Amino acid sequence: MIEPRDGTEPLGDWSHKLNEDDRRSIEKLSIEYAWLIDHGRADEATHLFTDDAVVQVHGATLTGTAQIHAALQQRKAQRHVQSRHVVSNIRLQVESADRVSGTVALTVYQSVDAPAEPTPVMVGDLDDVYARGLDMRWRVASRRLVPVFIRSDHRQDASPPVESDYTEMQARLSDDPLSPTVDGANGTNGR
Repeated sequence: MIEPRDGTEPLGDWSHKLNEDDRRSIEKLSIEYAWLIDHGRADEATHLFTDDAVVQVHGATLTGTAQIHAALQQRKAQRHVQSRHVVSNIRLQVESADRVSGTVALTVYQSVDAPAEPTPVMVGDLDDVYARGLDMRWRVASRRLVPVFIRSDHRQDASPPVESDYTEMQARLSDDPLSPTVDGANGTNGR
């Protein structure tokens, strides 16, 4: 067991169960996702998710690759939005041989119609679950964005959609479903 210096919860003896190849494969999922979004290829990120993946962002729940792909296509169409999604502090915990949970710190810089003026708009956590498929590839099985800090001029009401009505959910997403917002009209981050 690895004992932390600050007296918090020990990291446990799970760390030896995740080999370096698996760790790199899982970390690459978040890096590749950010790169594809930031380079105008968001729709190509669909393959990083399991077929039944659930993504919770900005009050919306996207279930399955069809809904995730639709949101990523919508982001790709936002060519006037320049962004950089910086991922760091990736922390992974083995749940089983084919399932790992993790938290990724995310900082988003964004510029709309003016690439010379990038603005940090959000710092948050991605609470993820990764699953290894029958093809032995790791994919994101669930992802929940939890904003921690967000610029006040980027807050907007993101009331949860009626999950059974995908059309209504699409209407409630902002112009950019992957753009940082805070859940709820009162500016709380839902944690």
